[in-house]
Amino acid sequence: MRQISTLLVVIVISIVSTAHAQIVSEGSIRGVVRDAQGAVLPGATVSATSPTVAGLRTTVSDAQGDYRLTDLPPGEYTITGELQGFSKVSRSGVVVRAGLNLSIDLTLQVGNLQEVIRVEAETPMLETQRTVQAVNVSGEMQRRLPLTVGGHWSGVTLLTPGVAAQAAEAGMGGVYFNRGTDNESHVVQVDGADMGSFRQQWPAAYFGISTEALEDVQVKTAGIDAASPLAQGMVINIAAAAGTNQLRGAGGTVYTSKRWNSNNVPGGTPRTVQIVQPDISVGGPIRRDRVWFYGAARFSSESAGIGRTVDVVNRLTALRPGFTPFDNKRSQKFWYIKGTAQLSQNHQAYVFAQRDVDPRDSNAADWADPFDVLAFGGYGYGTRISSIWGNSVTTRVLAAYNNKGINTSFDIFTGRVVDNGPATLVHRDTFLSSGRLVGSGSIAQLNNLPTRNLWPTSKLTLSADLTYIKTGWLGSHEFQTGVYLQPRLRVDTIDRYANGGFQLEEVVLRNPADLSAGTIPFHRRIFSVGELTSASVWARDNAVYLQDAWRPSPRLTVTAGLRIDWIQGKDRLFDAVVLDDIAVGPRFGGTYQITEDSERGQGQLGPRARGADRPPHRRGRHQSRQSARPLRSQPRRCVRDRVRRACQHGKIDRSRDRSEPPSAIRRRVAGRLPPAVRRTGEHRCQLHPAALQAPPGARRGQRPL
Repeated sequence: MRQISTLLVVIVISIVSTAHAQIVSEGSIRGVVRDAQGAVLPGATVSATSPTVAGLRTTVSDAQGDYRLTDLPPGEYTITGELQGFSKVSRSGVVVRAGLNLSIDLTLQVGNLQEVIRVEAETPMLETQRTVQAVNVSGEMQRRLPLTVGGHWSGVTLLTPGVAAQAAEAGMGGVYFNRGTDNESHVVQVDGADMGSFRQQWPAAYFGISTEALEDVQVKTAGIDAASPLAQGMVINIAAAAGTNQLRGAGGTVYTSKRWNSNNVPGGTPRTVQIVQPDISVGGPIRRDRVWFYGAARFSSESAGIGRTVDVVNRLTALRPGFTPFDNKRSQKFWYIKGTAQLSQNHQAYVFAQRDVDPRDSNAADWADPFDVLAFGGYGYGTRISSIWGNSVTTRVLAAYNNKGINTSFDIFTGRVVDNGPATLVHRDTFLSSGRLVGSGSIAQLNNLPTRNLWPTSKLTLSADLTYIKTGWLGSHEFQTGVYLQPRLRVDTIDRYANGGFQLEEVVLRNPADLSAGTIPFHRRIFSVGELTSASVWARDNAVYLQDAWRPSPRLTVTAGLRIDWIQGKDRLFDAVVLDDIAVGPRFGGTYQITEDSERGQGQLGPRARGADRPPHRRGRHQSRQSARPLRSQPRRCVRDRVRRACQHGKIDRSRDRSEPPSAIRRRVAGRLPPAVRRTGEHRCQLHPAALQAPPGARRGQRPL
């Protein structure tokens, strides 16, 4: 039978219309450890291991049986639960994604630790802890899909509902809009570190990385989280790969020949693409089980043909003797290196460095020479220490810096035409406008570019947060408080005028019908200086926040929080404060899981064998998931069936270990029966009449019956 096995209703109410991101790129696994009768088991050890993630993560269930494995890097994990007197349970194939919180309950059977019960079940894909709308795309999937020409990482947004995209040149990220927000309103984070440019929050242009370094990417389009940086558009959380105990590497390449492009512009130049782009990565141990390294790089050489009609080619040939059509060139050199360390069982650290300078020609079809180049990107650095203090407190401390801008040095123009007199704009005709001659429209640009610009930029981010988990106050609470500081946000605009200040000359054709007749100048622009700083903005954004995720029941989560940002901006040229504001942002939201089963993706359809996640010796006629609830919440018939099966448990154990005496089996099994079950003999059990009525206001954690 086909059924929708999971349905989640999300109620989101927000005072501000921003999208918010977690400041981490890891996920978490949470759940409850119970015995076969549904009673919670405190003190159980739960661990997570992965062949693609270094280190061992462990925790212990609390008095209510709850366990939490936090700060798990994306990957496929095996979850193991064990407790003295019970068989070990192991669940493999649990896929953790960036920013996703999974709920997985564990059921331990009476037995010894040498027995291992392996559970095969699908990974739950619903976010049950936070009110969020997000899409996760694995790095492997993105490497396999031809989302963009040249395989730019930002192609992941093409798979995000609500995002509109505009195509870009080969090898470039596109322009993306989230529900009408501006393209420059997004946030991009790498392993929790802000790598967006302060000049322009356009992640597809200012941030580049080899797709080999992508482990998982989360694109958040709406949500509520007081711990998040401010943004009006998407919040993109990139979880980069890390080294493991195995030395491994990967590589791939993108190749497109110019000969594969046809020419449908006889006499002109068509728009073509030629790409040679290898990607490589390698990672492994520096010290096994303690320190690991990882590195990835992309080297790309691209040539994009400029579309020119035959008229444009003839015009440039007549005005610029010796003109030869040229293409826009691009040379990418991206690299990313990362070191991770297991400082102790409860303390982990990472540090990374990244470079993505991306010089690309930006020449128009009517230019006679390659004048312009734009080099987006820069350097980025980040480090973080994550700590677990007991079963209730976790902390994270992070520092990050980047200088991503455009053309941070004039050296980027080396090899371009930069010293050939003023830029010359050629017009066919002129006319008077407000008493001054104005050209009818440029038909060609010769000699130079009027102005070349630098936009040096820097951003410093410091953050620290503390999470405290408390149970017993009308449910469970996950309190989080912290600071998110960006004390240094700077961007300057530096203009260098061509020809030492004589930057522009406009000319008109002597004879519009004869391009070889020459030109007459009619307008010139001359500056008294050759270079100046035309803008300089320094700003800061320092925030403090407090939030709580309250779970009054296993299905209901209510989140509430408050974030206060103190934002300041100063124009250094005029020594004027242009912004000084305190922004107060309340957050409120909730999630309710309608069905009990949270272990299937939202909207997924398909058959599911009842009891498929239960050990073979526990499968029988009554295999519905309802049987995993506390006995007090089930009909009397189900209670009697459960007690009868518990009485027969000794026979099952005896089939496993025939060397154990029957009397010892009965004593061991009897010790696990609920107190309300009255023992009437060695081979019989019956239910005490008082067990058929659940006590009013029974609290979670009490033994069933």
